[in-house]
Amino acid sequence: MKTTTFLGLITAVTLLMFGIAYLLFAKKYTDDTFQFINAGIAVSYITTVCAFLLSQSALMASVIKFMTHLFGSMFAKMIVGIAVIVVVIIFFGEYKKPYIFSYFVAYFLHTGLEVFVLMRNLQQASAKTEPTKE
Repeated sequence: MKTTTFLGLITAVTLLMFGIAYLLFAKKYTDDTFQFINAGIAVSYITTVCAFLLSQSALMASVIKFMTHLFGSMFAKMIVGIAVIVVVIIFFGEYKKPYIFSYFVAYFLHTGLEVFVLMRNLQQASAKTEPTKE
């Protein structure tokens, strides 16, 4: 799958999550709380796009290099997410539950989509480099 296709797909999924969050939580929570729900989704989106682009660029270089970049980008994505969660807990404690919930729902959906696309691209790249059997 092309990078632009993935970016379009992940953006569509994220916009869908924003819409669902609005329908479910806009009337239930205050504007400030709703902004933290959206922030959780946005942080997950940004880190996923960065991690995907790093892994995808490594896949274009070599399949072996790809695995190192994949694990590194997943680790970095997790560390950034945890760091932002800690900041929210320390400075914005009253919004921690909605933020953490929305972040992890978005994180798991984004990561699942990212891994699916990367593994599909890895399979295609491996098929191109396999020696032919005669």
